[in-house]
Amino acid sequence: MIWLRVSFLALTVLFYSGCIGNKHASSVDAPDQRWKAALTTFAQGEIKKTDAHLEWLTQTDNQYLQQARSWRLVLLSGMTQGYAELLDRNRKAAAGKPPDPMQHQRDFEALKKVSSRLGFTLEQSYADFQKAHPEGEVLLPFPIPSYATTTLPAALEQVAAGAASTGPQAESMEAAVLQWGITQAICQTAGTTGNLVQARQLYKTLPVRLPRAVFELGIATGMYRASSLFSPSHLGDQQRYASLLYQAKIAVSKAPSGPDTDALAATIQEALNEKH
Repeated sequence: MIWLRVSFLALTVLFYSGCIGNKHASSVDAPDQRWKAALTTFAQGEIKKTDAHLEWLTQTDNQYLQQARSWRLVLLSGMTQGYAELLDRNRKAAAGKPPDPMQHQRDFEALKKVSSRLGFTLEQSYADFQKAHPEGEVLLPFPIPSYATTTLPAALEQVAAGAASTGPQAESMEAAVLQWGITQAICQTAGTTGNLVQARQLYKTLPVRLPRAVFELGIATGMYRASSLFSPSHLGDQQRYASLLYQAKIAVSKAPSGPDTDALAATIQEALNEKH
């Protein structure tokens, strides 16, 4: 059998684009099927497949719509944080001497496209969530997965050093980074940033019922971190950078008063005030 070496990032673009471009292709699906599939793929660590199922559920009128919206916000927040880490390491590698500069550049451009699409989707999903569910507690229906971790994979630093971003090992590393990002988002929206043990305590009973203000603070944190994807040192999209920061500002304005909220609000405002 002849194996074709295709960049895992290029595959990511094709897969993710397909999910978005064909979101209504499976119109015969039933919401129950999609919901069960989302729970299954999420437990298996297949984050992009989970996002595709949740996207379908948020585009149709069904009994899972409200919980699918909140779940997808957590998912997208985590994915963007994961891709921000991948983008950062690839940017560092590009500034050095990767072993295959042309292949690395192709991978880097593919990663930029995926990251940009995710940032836009997160922003739009938050706006939709605010419009459909402007107040009240937030229900999160998923369990914390077994792969949840607060530690980034060691292989990520090899990318920064110029390691090739192709093959099964690179795909496994990408999946691990996304799983790390999901863990970050789960802890942030639960009000236990960086503390997975505390988050697990909250997730003992499903669905998790979160005060709206706590959830908003977590989403604000995620969107602020996601905005780094579009900063001058990364994608350099000033309009999208400012737009995500404004969304983060809206979210933090609904968060509970306190030192953490005040600090994040000040950080977001400082970023908005900067001129590039």
